[in-house]
Amino acid sequence: MTYLKIIPYLLLAIAIGAALWFRGNAIDEKARADRATADATTAVDANKKQASTIEELHDLDARKNALFAEITRQLATINQNVIDTNKAVSDLEVTDADVRKYLETIPPSELLRLLNRKGN
Repeated sequence: MTYLKIIPYLLLAIAIGAALWFRGNAIDEKARADRATADATTAVDANKKQASTIEELHDLDARKNALFAEITRQLATINQNVIDTNKAVSDLEVTDADVRKYLETIPPSELLRLLNRKGN
């Protein structure tokens, strides 16, 4: 009969133990959920930073392309100016005797060396 007297205490202890065990599991799950939320927030922040960097690189590429197009346009203008000048000089050589006489003279050697250097 003494065993019957401790049964309620034993059941109470089992109930308290079960409650504490479930509470421990709930705390662990809450901690896991908090870590998962923090990890997701970190990943989202990293993705936003990467997207911002990619956008900056796209802008930089667009500016580079615009500069390249402008330099190409300027070079084409310079080339056309050289062609036009050479044609005008050739035309003058044919039509103007003074120009023809001037162009037939031999330039000084230093000027020839400068004009005939590689890269011209």
